[in-house]
Amino acid sequence: PDRANPAAPAAAAAADTPAADALPPPPGVSAHGRRALDAVWALEFGPDKTNPFRTRLAKDACEALGMPDYHDVVDTVADLALAREKVNKGQYYDDAALRHDVRLMAANARAYHGAESDVAKSGERLAAAFDTVLGGGDV
Repeated sequence: PDRANPAAPAAAAAADTPAADALPPPPGVSAHGRRALDAVWALEFGPDKTNPFRTRLAKDACEALGMPDYHDVVDTVADLALAREKVNKGQYYDDAALRHDVRLMAANARAYHGAESDVAKSGERLAAAFDTVLGGGDV
């Protein structure tokens, strides 16, 4: 026994056992969430059949796309490329966190391009399609 610190053996034993109230690891994104992300990645919009939400919206990319003020208007940037990266790195707690970012993409499109713009309408379709597939449906 440690006479200077009588609690030392108990503290050492406690350090070797996990706390009873320790949180379990986060569940991460489910197979449905991954399927929903893949489905909205594959969507194409407009006559040119593109998906602007696939583009990684870093500052230099926004400047090249003619949106140099995008990061001034949009507080939290979200795009499908970033979402895929976060899924692959296990950075989403669950499907709801991924869904939040997909809905943020639609909100950002409205905020930057205007609610009646083609990009904003595409963002709404993107979010709706994600929810449909996440719920087990098809788009």
